[in-house]
Amino acid sequence: MWMSMTGYGRGDHHGGDVSVTAEIRSVNHRFLDIHVRCPAKFLSWEMRIRSMVRKAVKRGKVDVFLSVKDWGRTG
Repeated sequence: MWMSMTGYGRGDHHGGDVSVTAEIRSVNHRFLDIHVRCPAKFLSWEMRIRSMVRKAVKRGKVDVFLSVKDWGRTG
């Protein structure tokens, strides 16, 4: 459980031809307000991400950014 509502974190994972970066930013807010931004092809992950944030955070404004780069794609 987080002790402060203000924070920033970033994580990277590189596997094969794919690189995934996740960033999370939070600021003080009276209620829990979650915003998720990710590539359209990964929108199905949004509810899972929101659920994970809800388990860790009780209140605050939380922004989650997910970027995926597929280095193996051509064109």
